[in-house]
Amino acid sequence: MKKAACFLMLIAAGSFVNSCSDNAPAGSKNEEIVNIRIDYNVETLGIIFALSGDADWLLEHSNKSEDSYFLKLYRKEFLRFKDHAAVKELDALTERKILSISDPYIGLHYSPLPGFKKTAEFKDDFYKRSEHSKEEIDSAMENFAGLVRQFYKDAGLAAFFEKHKMVYGEIEKEVKASMPKENFAQLLSGFYGSTSKAQLTIIPSPALFGQWGFAHSIQKDTSTEFFQLLSHGEERNTSDWNEVNTNLGFGNSKYNFEFAIHEFGHSFVRFLDKPANQQLINSLADKNTDELKAAMEEQGQDTSWANVFEEHLVRSIEILIVEKLGDKKQGQEKLKEEVEGNHFIYLNDFIASLHKYESNRSTYPDLEKYFPVLVKELSVAGKK
Repeated sequence: MKKAACFLMLIAAGSFVNSCSDNAPAGSKNEEIVNIRIDYNVETLGIIFALSGDADWLLEHSNKSEDSYFLKLYRKEFLRFKDHAAVKELDALTERKILSISDPYIGLHYSPLPGFKKTAEFKDDFYKRSEHSKEEIDSAMENFAGLVRQFYKDAGLAAFFEKHKMVYGEIEKEVKASMPKENFAQLLSGFYGSTSKAQLTIIPSPALFGQWGFAHSIQKDTSTEFFQLLSHGEERNTSDWNEVNTNLGFGNSKYNFEFAIHEFGHSFVRFLDKPANQQLINSLADKNTDELKAAMEEQGQDTSWANVFEEHLVRSIEILIVEKLGDKKQGQEKLKEEVEGNHFIYLNDFIASLHKYESNRSTYPDLEKYFPVLVKELSVAGKK
C-alpha cells in the first residue's frame, strides 16, 4: 500500500468530525441499548499497528506535534518491540493489501487474548481488497493471529492492561457520561428500520490516532452487532503514563455524539452494497461532477460516486437525528457546514426526500424499501 493512499483513506474515515457506568447521567436510557467497553483485542492490535511502518509515516507527515498523544505513549512504552515478528508481519500484510492501519477492528472476530481464536467470519469485502485468494488470506491471517498471541505474551500486555485498568475504566466512564440522556440509539435504529435485532457497541480505543474512528458490524445467528471504534476527540500534553489519570480526552459530548450517529449510520446502510442497489446508485453517477470530485479529494474522501452517495445519505440522516433530539439549531448549523464547508451539495435534496420517507413509514417500514423512491426523486431533483 502506498503511504499517500493510506493517508488519504484514513483521513476520509474520520474527516467528518472536524466540523459519543457509574458516572453515566441519571436516567440515561442509552445504557439499555448501547454497550460501551474497552476491548483488549483491539488495544493489542492497536499497539502493534502503532509500531508499524505506516504509523511511522503518518506521524512524520502530521502537521500537529501534539497529535495522538495516547498512541505516542504506547509507542514510547513498547518501542523495544518495534522489530517483533508481529509488527514485521503486519508491515508485510499491509504491503500485500491484506491489512491496513485502519484494521484493529479485526480483533473483534477473535476470542479474548491470550486465546485469540477466530470466532466470527470476515465479511466479503475484507477479501476484495487484494488480489490474493480467500484461502491465501485466511492462511495469512491465521499465521498473523499466532504472532499476535506471541506479541501479547512477549510484551507483557496482560500485566500492562491490569496495571492501567483504572485508566481504561476512566475512559469508559468519560464516554458513558458524554452520551445524551435521550435514547438516540433507539431513535437511530428506528429511523433506518432495522429488521433484525441490533446491538450497538462503542469501543473507545486510545491506540487509535486522534479523531479517527471506524464502523464495523458482525452478523450473528439471530442478530447483528454494530461497532463504533472511537478515538479521543481532544489531545492532552503528556508523555508519561504516570500523568494519565482523569480527563483523558474521551468526554467531548458533541464530538462523541456526532461520531456515534455518523459511524453507526454507515453500518445501518450496508444494504447499499447489494448489486441491485449499486446499480441504482450508479444511475445517478453523472451527479459526481469534476468539481465535486475535487472537493472530496481535497478532504481526503474517496471520490467514487458510491462513496460520495453514501456520505450524503449518512450525513443527511445525521442531521435529521440531531433535529429529532430537539436541537433544530445544531441540525441547521450542521447542514450549512456540510453543504458550504464540506461541499456535500445534494444534502437538501436527500433531506427533502427523507422527510417523505418519515411520513410514510406504514408503506416503507425501513429505509431499504424506500431506497428506490429516494433514487428516483434524486434523479429529478433540480430539473424542475
